[in-house]
Amino acid sequence: MTIWGQKMIKGLVTSVGGGVGQSVVDSLSQYSSRYHIIGLDISETVYARNQCSLFLISKRITDVGYLEFILNTCIENKVDILIPGNDGELALLSDNKDLFESNGIEVVVSPSKIVNSSRNKYEWYKDYSDLINIVPTVQLNNYLKAPNEYNEVTYPAIAK
Repeated sequence: MTIWGQKMIKGLVTSVGGGVGQSVVDSLSQYSSRYHIIGLDISETVYARNQCSLFLISKRITDVGYLEFILNTCIENKVDILIPGNDGELALLSDNKDLFESNGIEVVVSPSKIVNSSRNKYEWYKDYSDLINIVPTVQLNNYLKAPNEYNEVTYPAIAK
């Protein structure tokens, strides 16, 4: 789709009824002359529905065939870019990024290693504390067995 000689970017945003999805739609809608926004959500009554150029009811991420539904929706609507609006989709979309890219769809998601690590505070600490400053993190059960082995733990401390 071209308007005033500029190609409009077709972006599909999932979970537009949630905080992240709605925020993405809010931001993109400020540039409505450049973006054709397709919003997906499991509910028909989400606020962001009215900010989307096209709104569609989505399958739940837990439904069989969810990935195929997202891919087919992107293909049918000639989507250029897919933006996940729900944290629960990140690993699935990251693991299947090549499937979308082979169909000309860019997915805004980090590599699988980063996504999987970021979902677990301890794994994140182990993987990236040598690269960036991260609060020392230990597994509570290990700490309780041998607290003297964890000099990096100081009080007060946060337990999650």
